[in-house]
Amino acid sequence: MSSNTNFYHVDAFTTQPFTGNPAGVMFLDSKDQFGDDELLHKIATELNMPATAFLLYKSSGDASIAYEIKWFSAIRRIPICGHGTLAASHVVFQQNPNVTLIEYDAGPAGPLQASRTADNSVQLDFPAAHLVGMADIGEALKSDVDLDKILASALNDDVHFEYIGRGDRGGYIDMIVAELPENYPLEEAKIDYNVL
Repeated sequence: MSSNTNFYHVDAFTTQPFTGNPAGVMFLDSKDQFGDDELLHKIATELNMPATAFLLYKSSGDASIAYEIKWFSAIRRIPICGHGTLAASHVVFQQNPNVTLIEYDAGPAGPLQASRTADNSVQLDFPAAHLVGMADIGEALKSDVDLDKILASALNDDVHFEYIGRGDRGGYIDMIVAELPENYPLEEAKIDYNVL
């Protein structure tokens, strides 16, 4: 990696400094760098952001540009990341004022797109996934893990979840969706992330 590789710190989902969801964005110079997950994880660990997006240029057209993209946190590779993609798109659009479409090859997560809208905001298009209820994934997984109990413990509450499921493909397989009862006071919840 060259010593002058640029790193960007972007606060996604906001127009105000020191708010939103921070993400790092780094453009890589070669396929070797992009393929070195150990190196990318070390960089993400050093940056210590919730997510760092790594991009490798693929091609460009009149009003479009294409990149490969991966995301890492200080803990691990992230299968798919909305705010990391939004941050990366913001930087690409700032650097390329004539570009209106970014096409991302996100590996197992599938193809993603970002469009510049008329008001100069960013619109993301992610592949859809279907939810598979945890009750439907087989007894082998459920026998070792009581997700209801773990999630309730993380909320420090004896709550009953309406639904617990996971994505059925791509980057969504590693993600769990838990639906809380209507009117659950989530704003007041003190989540213990160490339990998760």
